[in-house]
Amino acid sequence: MIKIICIGKLKEKYFRDAVCEYLKRLSKYTKVSLIEIPDCNDVDVKTCLSKEKDAILKNIKQKDNVILLDVNGIEYSSLAFSNFINDELSYNSNITFIIGSSNGFDDDIYSLFNKRVSFSKMTPDLLPNIDLPYVIAMTTYPGSNPEKIETAVTKPIEQTVSTTNGIENITSISNENSSVIILEFNQDTNMDTAMLDLNNKIDLIKDSLEDGVGPTTLIQLNPNM
Repeated sequence: MIKIICIGKLKEKYFRDAVCEYLKRLSKYTKVSLIEIPDCNDVDVKTCLSKEKDAILKNIKQKDNVILLDVNGIEYSSLAFSNFINDELSYNSNITFIIGSSNGFDDDIYSLFNKRVSFSKMTPDLLPNIDLPYVIAMTTYPGSNPEKIETAVTKPIEQTVSTTNGIENITSISNENSSVIILEFNQDTNMDTAMLDLNNKIDLIKDSLEDGVGPTTLIQLNPNM
């Protein structure tokens, strides 16, 4: 069994979808569980780490083989990590990975669990390929505030791409200097066709946007990118 304990929860639906898909595929080989511990909002870092420590320890059993995912841990390539997991499972069939917050872990956690792994050299070549039905449209307009971005960039592009076949949901974010539009498609949508359609629609509208608006970049989400 593999248990993953992480501090914080994924907010973006497309990331949650990717995690669910990976967990579903992994469950064919071993039981996998994900435990998400809410972020601590306390201003004092030490207080937060202590609260996170208590929450982590509540979800660990004595028989668990605990491995910390830590930036200063041992660096593995994808193949080496695969071999490492196989060795750990042969030693103890219950592996628990702990993913801390940006503040790291409480010192007691480091003292209790000395196995640490870093993913800094990891590549996704051994992971199963997943095509997610999401496209992000990013456009810049330097010197513009969010209100200007909303009216001059986000709304016109959103209206144009909304007629693309297969779109299920549109989420837009208008920031200073830039617009981000997240397009969610139906699962059975041919994403190659959708990308061609989106590019054509963007080409048609680009000349009608205000001077200074940069080109729109379309990115199809893929965990292997």
